[in-house]
Amino acid sequence: MAPGAVVMEVVFVTIGPSAEELERQVWRQADEQVLPHAARRQLAAHGLRCGLVGARPPDALLELYQRSQQSVDIPAGNAVVPFENLVHRQRRMQLRHGQRREIMMPRDSVPELQLEIHEGAASTPLRFEQARCLFSIRSFLEADGAVRVELTPEIHHGAARTRWRGDHIQGRWRWLSEQDRRVFPDLLMRASLAPGQTLLVSCPGQGDQLGHHFFTQELIDGTKRKLLLIRLAQTQLDGVFRERQIVEPLVSPPE
Repeated sequence: MAPGAVVMEVVFVTIGPSAEELERQVWRQADEQVLPHAARRQLAAHGLRCGLVGARPPDALLELYQRSQQSVDIPAGNAVVPFENLVHRQRRMQLRHGQRREIMMPRDSVPELQLEIHEGAASTPLRFEQARCLFSIRSFLEADGAVRVELTPEIHHGAARTRWRGDHIQGRWRWLSEQDRRVFPDLLMRASLAPGQTLLVSCPGQGDQLGHHFFTQELIDGTKRKLLLIRLAQTQLDGVFRERQIVEPLVSPPE
């Protein structure tokens, strides 16, 4: 692992109607005050919710995960399971200090997406074509051995175009084919994680806000929501910048 890098476990859990009580139990045990009050209000206005759970996941979260692993998400109108629905469900991601990576939402590109962004008392309608919803993620090592995680929602849209993109981590320019980006910096989620802790992100209930476009999916057996889990799985630093810390995966049974 590169010096200063950390490893994150990224997991998507599917929440159907029968699992909503388990989800409520998870949020009752999550610390949503890890974000400032103003940030929580801004997220709620756009259909987003964020919280933190400890190194020992709540039993309700483990049960949600196990149920989700036993199910297969088939989008409405599809006869087969898209490959991306399998590969996006769980992954391990290595992040260097300050490096930008992407977490794609496990759903197809949307031909047309319309939503409103709220800035104070004003609302701005937005419309995107060929839209893909994702989060950019960055991590920063802190002096006490914790890792500050910054998560920002983005919508990539339109036809892909080739362009130069600077890579400040590797110190070079890259020629990439990519869509236009709409970044929502006012919806930045910033939290410090100790090894083993998990950041939860989802949308509350039903609606037509930004968060619901990210986390809600029409499946062959009805509308379901996703719960995004980002767990700090490995870091090379402890509180005095010496020892490596490795924790068990999310799916490990509690002691």
